[in-house]
Amino acid sequence: MGTATWASKKVWSAGNLRGKIGDVTMSNSYSTNGDTLTAGAVEMNEIIQPNISGDDKLNGYHFAYDRTNGKMKVYVITTGVEVTSTTNLSGFTVRCEFIGY
Repeated sequence: MGTATWASKKVWSAGNLRGKIGDVTMSNSYSTNGDTLTAGAVEMNEIIQPNISGDDKLNGYHFAYDRTNGKMKVYVITTGVEVTSTTNLSGFTVRCEFIGY
């Protein structure tokens, strides 16, 4: 199972909400249904709003966060199909903001 890594860049808070902006780097062996990136990995108890900065149009990938399962998912832009299992995506980093508790 692939695990994405988190590198925090900025933290903010508003009342009881916290926001974290940082970079997610994908694994060298992508897992079907996404690389694991739990709320705990970004030092939160629950992520209520993921904001992904954008697609990697140069390489044709769309990034999405599956809040229910704690997974970063990657799709091929031209087909909308998820990247195949064991694909090496370790060279891809995407800027994200997670809002939660």
